[in-house]
Amino acid sequence: MEKQGFYGANIFFAGRLWNGNHGLFLSDKKGNGKIKLYLDKDGNPRLELSDKNGKQISLSEIMNVKH
Repeated sequence: MEKQGFYGANIFFAGRLWNGNHGLFLSDKKGNGKIKLYLDKDGNPRLELSDKNGKQISLSEIMNVKH
């Protein structure tokens, strides 16, 4: 089953983290965080995106990307 990809990095998590943030956290198949949609410990909404190198990127950068 491991060869079929059933065991590997955690790519989806929904819940509370150790730091008090609650939300949805998505990673690539290597376990690198890509999208974080959450409420911080003070209840403020947050959205964080990361590129393939782990650098944080903004929505405006994504909207301007030419394919």
